[in-house]
Order: sequence, then structure tokens, then C-alpha cells
Amino acid sequence: MNEKILEVENLKVNFILPDSIVYGVRDASFDLKRNEILGIVGESGSGKSVSCLSTLRLHPKKTKIEGKIIVDGEDVLKKEIAWVRKNIRGKKISMVFQDPTVALNPIYSIGWQMKEALMFRKDKIGDSKKEKDYIISILDELKVTDPGQVINK
Repeated sequence: MNEKILEVENLKVNFILPDSIVYGVRDASFDLKRNEILGIVGESGSGKSVSCLSTLRLHPKKTKIEGKIIVDGEDVLKKEIAWVRKNIRGKKISMVFQDPTVALNPIYSIGWQMKEALMFRKDKIGDSKKEKDYIISILDELKVTDPGQVINK
């Protein structure tokens, strides 16, 4: 199946400052097909993170974005943020941020933090046993050793 699930075409991202414009991304284009892995590489400051954040509309308010970002046939740049939040973020596209030191909070257990993330996925929330089993299955799929114990750490 070569169905495109993400298409980014001629993406331009500009940050509007009081006395200038910072050009974050200039004419980036890429697509992702179902069951495909896409790696975006480049120098520090080349716009990798800004491009990916733009697909989820996670950008500062004073940002001008041009081009097309098509997710399953819908141009997210033409949609309200509330629609993107409800239909795209965490359901069709998720992002793992590159700073591992802030990925998990050591004050809370891994299981609790994963359960918190599921709160936005009403289709995955059920009784406590189902939630726990689902979280363990995710960790198992990620090849985490002894996921039943890890969720308590």
C-alpha cells in the first residue's frame, strides 16, 4: 500500500518579530506513505523541528505558514487549531521531541504519564485493567524489558 498519509508541499515558515522576519523554513517538501519511516536530517537550525512542528500547527502565534500540509487528504493549514487538535494531534500524527531530558517527568511513574497521554484518546480509555494492558502492550512493542514493572517506575 503506497497511500500517502502526509504530504508537505513548498512549506514556508516565517516568524514575525516586532522589527524583522526570521525565515525558519523555505520551500520544504516531503511526503510519508503508510507503513513507511521518514527521517529528516540536517544541520542544527536548518528547520527540521520547525517543519515537523508545523505539521501539527504547534507554532507561535506570530508565525506565517505557507504551502500545503495534507494529512489523509485534509490541508491542516486551512483548518482551525481546534479541528487539528481533535482530529490530527495524537491520532494521526504524533511527535517525539528531540530533547530526551524533558520527555518524561521523574516525579511521576511511566505508567501514569502514559495514561495521562491516553486521556486525549477517548477510544483507548476504558476500565483501569484495559488501560494498563494497553500501556504494557505499547512498551512491549517498543521492546522495553519487563514492561509490567517499568510502568511503576
